[in-house]
Amino acid sequence: MTVIDFLKDFVLIHEGASTYLICVHACAILMSFLGGASEFYKYRNTYLNLTRGWVAFAVCACLILNNESVSLLISPEIVASNSYHRFFFGVYYGLMISPCLSNIFSNMYLLKVVKNPEPYCNASILMIPALMILSFLFPDTLSFVYFADFLLLGIEILLGTWSVYAILRLKLSKVYLSLSFMNLMMCASIAFHLLGVMDRSADWLRMISWIPSHMVLFCILLEYNRPGIFAFQVGSDKNGSESFAVSEIKIEKNEIVSDKIASPKKNLLIGIDLEKIDERFDKFVVDRGFRDEDIRLPDFAAYLGLSVHQASYYLNQFKKLNFSEFINYHRVEEVKRMLRDHGNLNLLEIALTCGFNSTASFHRAVMKFEGISPRELKRKLQKRTLKIHYALSESSS
Repeated sequence: MTVIDFLKDFVLIHEGASTYLICVHACAILMSFLGGASEFYKYRNTYLNLTRGWVAFAVCACLILNNESVSLLISPEIVASNSYHRFFFGVYYGLMISPCLSNIFSNMYLLKVVKNPEPYCNASILMIPALMILSFLFPDTLSFVYFADFLLLGIEILLGTWSVYAILRLKLSKVYLSLSFMNLMMCASIAFHLLGVMDRSADWLRMISWIPSHMVLFCILLEYNRPGIFAFQVGSDKNGSESFAVSEIKIEKNEIVSDKIASPKKNLLIGIDLEKIDERFDKFVVDRGFRDEDIRLPDFAAYLGLSVHQASYYLNQFKKLNFSEFINYHRVEEVKRMLRDHGNLNLLEIALTCGFNSTASFHRAVMKFEGISPRELKRKLQKRTLKIHYALSESSS
């Protein structure tokens, strides 16, 4: 058995598929499975990432089931509409529609239409048994397939439109339009699938494997080149606190407000013992108080024994930094120290340990203070460490 034959059996791909499609399809299945497992493992206490993990596993399952759906739809037996056909397509479309609904509820939260999307995201899983039951209520399987395709197409159009609206309303980076592009491609995939069902054409039906497989790989490349981009999908942890994009937007707004109150014309520190303030400031840095991901200007001010206005004024006048820059600068320095001392840890573990609450804020801070990405920073420090070790070994010999 050749490697291609093994992959063809593994991904259940149709006999007419090209070698290229077989390889891409197999990679997409593997990457979506690993992505789902990673979300469940790394963020077991965050509902958002559990939802993302479920979405990845659902995509993986759909990719595996694609070939069986093509085989059934081009088979003359589909007209018979037996119980297996109804059950299969009920599960198949449930696995496709459920993740789409989860994404819609996440976007609704981002637009403040709902306060907590998690119950709705969890409830979207009920689409699987609901569609299984619904498939038995249609006169035949093909009628149900048409209904499910049009329903899925409508959801993708709604999700894509909502994503564009959210990006424009929140004035997010244009790179987030890549998410809307993926919705557009999925709409095209579903449209081709509808044509395939009408014509009973395996070539058209196979587009449901072509496009989603490439979209999975596109997601991987997007996440690699733009860490934190999928923080656009927001959620909350078990305590109900906000996470990722929304919390970061609020943090940035609070920091802007704190900076605006920091530059009065008069000296706010008259009568204050600056030596004691400097000592407390140094102790805060030595104790690594900046590693607390929940640290805010009022907390820092209380640590120094100053009011919020005085603490902000102190940072601006004597440290030439605003509060956000001060905290993130020392977090980045701590990241550099840990990369030198604990190079075996991955970047995300180090970022979370140093106080960053998402890959997006981490990436942004490193780019600001170092001018390079976190991965480039890690490689740079590793090369420097190797050179030092080599020089020491040469001098000792």
